[in-house]
Amino acid sequence: MRNYLLLWKTYALVLLLGFSFSSGIFCQTPDPTITKLFEDTYHLWDLMRNDKGIYRDSKIVDGGNDFHPASVANVGVGLVSLCIGDAMGWETNAADKALVTLNSMTGHTPGFTPERSANGFFRHFINMDTGVQEWNSEFSTIDTDILMIGAIFAKNYFYGNTDIAARVDELWNSIDFVDAIADASAGNIYLTINQDGSGSGITKVYNEYMLVAWLALNDTKNSTTQAETLWNTWYGNPSNLPKSTYDGHQVPTDDHNESRFLSAFTHQFNYYYINYFQNSSEYMQLYTNSKNAELSYWSNKGASYEWGNGAGIDVDGYKANKINNNTYETVSPHIIGGYIPIEPNSKSHLLSLLSNNKGVYTLPDDATKKTLWRFSLTNPSWIGNSIQGIDQSTLLYGLATLPEYLGVDFFKTYNDLNYSGGSNPNAPVADFSASATTVTEGDAVTFTDLSTNTPTSWSWSFAGGTPGTSTAQNPSITYNTAGTYEVSLTATNGDGSDTETKTGYITVNQASSCPTYAIAGTIQAEDYCDMFGVQGNPVGWIDAGDWMEYEVNVAEAGEYTVDVMLASPDGNDIMDIQMDGQSVGTLNVAATGSWSTYQIQSTTVTLAAGAQTLKIYATTGGYNLDYYTFTLNTGGGTETWNELSYEDFEGGWGQYTDGGGDASLYTGGTYAHQGSNAADIQDNSGTASSFTLTNGLDVSGYEQVKVEFWYRAESMDNSNENFIVEFYDGSSW
Repeated sequence: MRNYLLLWKTYALVLLLGFSFSSGIFCQTPDPTITKLFEDTYHLWDLMRNDKGIYRDSKIVDGGNDFHPASVANVGVGLVSLCIGDAMGWETNAADKALVTLNSMTGHTPGFTPERSANGFFRHFINMDTGVQEWNSEFSTIDTDILMIGAIFAKNYFYGNTDIAARVDELWNSIDFVDAIADASAGNIYLTINQDGSGSGITKVYNEYMLVAWLALNDTKNSTTQAETLWNTWYGNPSNLPKSTYDGHQVPTDDHNESRFLSAFTHQFNYYYINYFQNSSEYMQLYTNSKNAELSYWSNKGASYEWGNGAGIDVDGYKANKINNNTYETVSPHIIGGYIPIEPNSKSHLLSLLSNNKGVYTLPDDATKKTLWRFSLTNPSWIGNSIQGIDQSTLLYGLATLPEYLGVDFFKTYNDLNYSGGSNPNAPVADFSASATTVTEGDAVTFTDLSTNTPTSWSWSFAGGTPGTSTAQNPSITYNTAGTYEVSLTATNGDGSDTETKTGYITVNQASSCPTYAIAGTIQAEDYCDMFGVQGNPVGWIDAGDWMEYEVNVAEAGEYTVDVMLASPDGNDIMDIQMDGQSVGTLNVAATGSWSTYQIQSTTVTLAAGAQTLKIYATTGGYNLDYYTFTLNTGGGTETWNELSYEDFEGGWGQYTDGGGDASLYTGGTYAHQGSNAADIQDNSGTASSFTLTNGLDVSGYEQVKVEFWYRAESMDNSNENFIVEFYDGSSW
């Protein structure tokens, strides 16, 4: 007997004495009507079980004889039900019963040998007494995997029972779960397995076959490369799953045209059987969405407490009802029950069904025992003749999660593939950190194990990462696709294991396609990565609120002089210089006299080193921009610049002399830059032509000399023609 029963007995005794007591499990007073529904529903699996521990697919409830064969999936449900029965105190020998079932399913019961494929998959339906094929059924991937997760659940719940553990391990090792994957990249899973182990029939993500992908991913006895690709591409990244929307509720679907809905049991099976699902905030939101879509659908039909599109016997045969595909408006109370962990009104809705005698079925062995099962709103006289165990399971599971019974952690505790008893103080407590949690596409992240109690092995899972899994203690993972991803670590030592999952832990931003400009350096204004409101080259039409962005890499932190070549007829404008959204300086723009008269105007900014986004923001407009030059101020004093510009030509040669017969003042109107005059240098005479600035500049004491000039080359079609700029240092050019 487990602690659940002992705590319940203590609770009842204290109440009888007139005191109050609150346990860690029973935080509400059980409703006797719900308790009876729970226990009576559990009893249904007693009625479906035979002496070999095998569970029938369905129970006849109309007085007829049972004829259904065993369902391998319902055998898995039966194993979970034994754990529930033990925890609730309804079973006194649940572990022995579980072992009988496991002995039969692994071929250790005389006269009973389940028929299986070459790679271990079971038939969907088997004979209750011999295990041979029934109903011409297939070797089924999903039915095999529901059996397996039920066995794992029993192994974990009856932790320490070495006989059960040995049979479950034997079952696990006899199945090649990875063989169920058809096309990992496309998200295709085989529905059936042939006798020789090959697959046939395809289903696409998303549906209850998430369990097939989950067990394949954890099948470390075989190569899991395909399983990792399937998981990381699809199930490990819920944003990639196809979805349909009903009344604003986005729900995963297996229709990649995103136009239909799944029966609600698909979401519920994943919730109850897959530890990863319950631990993922993204999947729990999608689970909530599926429930809300169900409520909206039935509300639109005028129903209040009558809802749930599930699977099971219907007016004209077995049906898996779904949103927009439920001919007889058949209500599935087991769907209401399955949503108990996330729908506060589910319990009251079940009570309303009971009090209004809607979907109430009497069990055949005892007229006082009743459960809730399917009924039709459009054909209220119809009563199903049988109850399918695999479908009814979510009513049992949901009732178990009520806080007054076993609570929501019951399932995610015992469906954990890495469960280790949960009580050994020397087992690891998993934890980890990352070198960065926000990165750009193509970046690598190093993860550091922070687990306590000295783990000896590590199993990592990285949704969206490359590689998607790792057994290194501190792996380095590359993220190539933008998105938000979770990371999971299972740390193990000789005393047990523990799993830590951090949802939404890594954010990967899309890599920029823009060039990165070096600072110090010059950036042409028109070479922006992004902009608002501007146009032209040089950049003009700048109004208040307009901006331009550039990706830059600042080589060295410090104070920089920013020289801006601009033109402004009126001045009195403001330009804000920002780095990563924060202002680092402003330039008060002075008038240059016209839109075509460009001058350098300067300001200083203090910059941090590294990759950043530079934004030039027009606090007020009214100027044109040609380029920006960033120069690191290393001298610690005020910089002084002697400026020479094209205006020196405007009165003629200015302070220049002709150095050859083919140099002359040019006023033809086509210039390399603004103005009315330019120097025209040719070599038509066969000798070099040049012009020279005649008044030398004393640059002693300066750290930098900056010379800016514009030129336009024409007809330089000879490889011997060169254009040279030289500087004279007082002794040589």
